[in-house]
Amino acid sequence: MELIEINPYVRSAVRHHTYDQRNATHCSYDARLFALSKGNGFAMISGKRYNVKKGTAVYIPPACEYLFSFDKQDDFTLYIIDFDFITYFLKQKVALSSPLADFEPENVPQYNLPAQFKDEIIWENCPIIDTVEHIIDYKLQGSMCSNELCSAEMKFFLVNMLVMSNPQNIPGRQNNVNEIISYIHTHYSDSSVSCASIASMFGYHPNYLTRIFKQVTGKTLKQYILYYRIKIAKEILATSKYDIGEVAWRVGFNSSSHFIASFRAETGVTPRVYRIKSRDNEPSNANKTI
Repeated sequence: MELIEINPYVRSAVRHHTYDQRNATHCSYDARLFALSKGNGFAMISGKRYNVKKGTAVYIPPACEYLFSFDKQDDFTLYIIDFDFITYFLKQKVALSSPLADFEPENVPQYNLPAQFKDEIIWENCPIIDTVEHIIDYKLQGSMCSNELCSAEMKFFLVNMLVMSNPQNIPGRQNNVNEIISYIHTHYSDSSVSCASIASMFGYHPNYLTRIFKQVTGKTLKQYILYYRIKIAKEILATSKYDIGEVAWRVGFNSSSHFIASFRAETGVTPRVYRIKSRDNEPSNANKTI
């Protein structure tokens, strides 16, 4: 099966706040996705140990041996989704998993997996855990088109998992993010610069761009734009006599009140107080060296 052909069928989607400590290794009949939104622990998959923490997503192919263990059995949130890559078995009852000793391989749905998903995938610091939550909500609602919505969200998640969990793909994303950072550094004073405008200019959906940007930098695009504007504002406040309204305009804010509130949220002080403190900390002319 080619990657473009996948049309996932979500058989089961659950949210666990407690989890049976499975000392016995289990084996899944269909493909499984685990996503940890709270807590820490480890997973043993096909004899390999992986540490898991908040924000880790784990894909396990069918007929794969696994065991999960968590540090605190009552202080975590784990999402589990059972699915096939095709809808052929939609009306067929399939067991989810069983202890390895009871596993019956002949009951595994038979179809060719995409080559990219024949082995486990570990995605640390997954920025789209909320997509897994949406799948669970759609499945539990059981409303019109819930299966179609689950399938669409699942395909979106799997493709992103494949791309963003692979270190070989990071350089390309890094280059794109570097271009965006350079653009922000050049155009920060333009008040129209925003997530939406940058996404449109670079040809991305705003949500997708924000996810890529955060994966590389640790900040969302909105957070970085604000961070850089405040950074330049601090430099201007410390080295000029421009009034606060002028400084706000020079770093891309349309109103002084918005600038003051944003500055205080980022630095803990108002622009006026920051200016006074920065000048109080300057060495006197007598002590300056050349």
